[in-house]
Amino acid sequence: MKKITVIALLSAAFASCSSNKNKLQQLSWLIGTWEMSMLEGTFREQWQKTNDTLYSGTGMMLSTSGDTLFSERIELVQIGDRVYYKPVVSDQNNGQVTVFTESSLNAEQAVFSNPSHDFPQNITYRRTSDSTFQAQIDGVQQGKSRQEQFRFTRRR
Repeated sequence: MKKITVIALLSAAFASCSSNKNKLQQLSWLIGTWEMSMLEGTFREQWQKTNDTLYSGTGMMLSTSGDTLFSERIELVQIGDRVYYKPVVSDQNNGQVTVFTESSLNAEQAVFSNPSHDFPQNITYRRTSDSTFQAQIDGVQQGKSRQEQFRFTRRR
């Protein structure tokens, strides 16, 4: 009986570890190049899989004349059973990373939160189809609720 209990416990532990190992893979739909047209120009995000626990991304806003108005480097990294969204935004936070912790994650949506960040406190990526996703940033800024939405299309 003890042998069966030990085997069952080891099997459960192994299943738990292997599901944690692949947790980031639920966001594999994000890999590729995405764009959103705006009056100011084009916002582009590019994602690539670095390894099983790290996706590397860049975000940039290009003006209609091709100048870079905004840029950021982003990492989606799995450590243990949690996924973290780690952006470094040019000209913000002295070039230091800001860490957002997964608050919910499934194959269609990921929400990352950092309640102590000035703005945003939440970042959401929601897959709306194979060729589109919606990103949202929200939180409180200067005592007022604020929310921005971005609709991206996969670039072919």
